[in-house]
Amino acid sequence: MGYYRAIIKSGEISKRALDLTTIIITYNPAHYSIWHFRRKLLFALTEDLLEELAYIEEVIVDNPKNYQVWYHRQKVLEQLGDGSAEMEFTKNMLDIDEKNYHAWTYRQWAMTHFNLFPKLRQEGLGFADDMLEKDVYNNSVWNHRYFVIEKTTGFTPEVIERELKFTLEKIELAPHNESSFNYLKGAADISKLIIPISFHQLKAFHINMDLRFEPKPSSYAIGFLLTASEELAQTTTGDEQVKHISHCKELCGKLRSVDPVRVNYWNYREGQLNGLQTSDKAS
Repeated sequence: MGYYRAIIKSGEISKRALDLTTIIITYNPAHYSIWHFRRKLLFALTEDLLEELAYIEEVIVDNPKNYQVWYHRQKVLEQLGDGSAEMEFTKNMLDIDEKNYHAWTYRQWAMTHFNLFPKLRQEGLGFADDMLEKDVYNNSVWNHRYFVIEKTTGFTPEVIERELKFTLEKIELAPHNESSFNYLKGAADISKLIIPISFHQLKAFHINMDLRFEPKPSSYAIGFLLTASEELAQTTTGDEQVKHISHCKELCGKLRSVDPVRVNYWNYREGQLNGLQTSDKAS
């Protein structure tokens, strides 16, 4: 490190200095200042950036969770101006670790920065489909699916209808999957802003979700139905509201049974219902 400090102090820009960064990175690949200095040297010396990408790939394979090297690759690609190989590169990295946050965020950056959507199968949804086939529980893939839709077609009424159907099919395969229920809730929330669809209609779409998965009910399914019924309780009055509140309390009771770890949370949710009923009477 003494040599490094001396080179920095002198402002030396040379192949020797670049070689020194390679040596230091071997010992400490998370050294942010080294990567910054390496970029400065690469661009000043007009080094072959394709060779640098090959070097970066070697470092990433050995250090896949290292933010500094992913950021370095991003800056090199910005200088190179060609991201055509990045989809295959990130696919290979995700084959090693399907939940690598850095690989997912980098893939999304490349898709956006180089506008790769039109060049991809289903504008990028094809890859998400493949990854969900491999692991429907992978929350990173569900997030990526949302990202692709948001950046391409947007959540139009037709897209929302398709996504609701798609997600419910995945829920049938894995009813105890929190990721798919979170995605379903997100799609339902958006849909209320665009098309006249309610949680009540979604419930009808998947009748008695909490009973269908007996003898081991899905706490996520029941929680989804609770949210649906709470919304109905908040938007109705009189006997209709009382009916929905009663159903909510029934669901809270089921949740205390199937999800005892969060019993205090379900007690809190039920207490909020009591407040809703009180406020309605007061008004």
